[in-house]
Amino acid sequence: MKAVDCRNKDMGTISQCLPNDVEIIDLSRNRIRKVTQDDLRKYSNLKMLYLDDNMIMTIDEESFEGKDYLQTIDLTLNGLTKIPSVIFHLPSLQVLYLRQNLNINVADAIEKAKPITSPLLRLDISYIMTEEPDQLPDLGTIPTLEQYNISGNKLSSLKPNHFAGLCNLKILDTTNMSIQYEEPCDCWTINRWLKDRKVAFKSFECGVPPTDCLEEVPPEDLEIYSLCRQIYEENIKKSKMKTVLWIVIPIVVVLFAIITFFIVRRRQKQRQKHRDKNNRSQEIGLCNNVSKT
Repeated sequence: MKAVDCRNKDMGTISQCLPNDVEIIDLSRNRIRKVTQDDLRKYSNLKMLYLDDNMIMTIDEESFEGKDYLQTIDLTLNGLTKIPSVIFHLPSLQVLYLRQNLNINVADAIEKAKPITSPLLRLDISYIMTEEPDQLPDLGTIPTLEQYNISGNKLSSLKPNHFAGLCNLKILDTTNMSIQYEEPCDCWTINRWLKDRKVAFKSFECGVPPTDCLEEVPPEDLEIYSLCRQIYEENIKKSKMKTVLWIVIPIVVVLFAIITFFIVRRRQKQRQKHRDKNNRSQEIGLCNNVSKT
């Protein structure tokens, strides 16, 4: 992929002098304060954009419109006050880093963007709630999400509903977290939920013994998880079907071309045979006429 390295260049804006067909732009450790609609307009093939460790406070809502190939966005360590909703609907976005943006209400931003339609595999919202305890975002249903980093945050609660729609979650980073549970038994409930679904995480330390808790999961959370699994399985089937089609279609095209070739060749031979027969008949007729004279 065509890449441009603009790291640590003391740049205040996104350069417009880069190749139009660039696919990777690394603008880490610069002095960019704002991303406008025009900054990225010409880079329609962009797949990876690294804007970490800048001074970005605002991103125009239209900045990422039309970026259908964008797979990775890194906005780590900036001063963002809001996140454009369009980011959560980019059709190819798999990796999103929002780490250490202390000025955004990420729960509110995600709530406004739901339902999230981007096929996210990895989401990092670590160290964005470090002052006062806050709610962990309700992501809704994201059956593609495999890695979720919520480390370094202070949470006012944590329950299975925060993960019910993440039915393919494999790794949950909870390093250096502080949680004020609404109910002491919520700690054991969330531990059991994640362990039962084979999520790799560091177990939360609970303030009450497990014998004091029933570890009951609300039925609606189980329903959300079940629906998420159905969506995930359907997506797997569709993906396999696409793979099969990509294999079958070329084979069918080649077979059709071969069959067409042999049909055409056969017809050509038949025509040639017919012409040869006519020519022989004409030659015989001429010979008969000559002998009679």
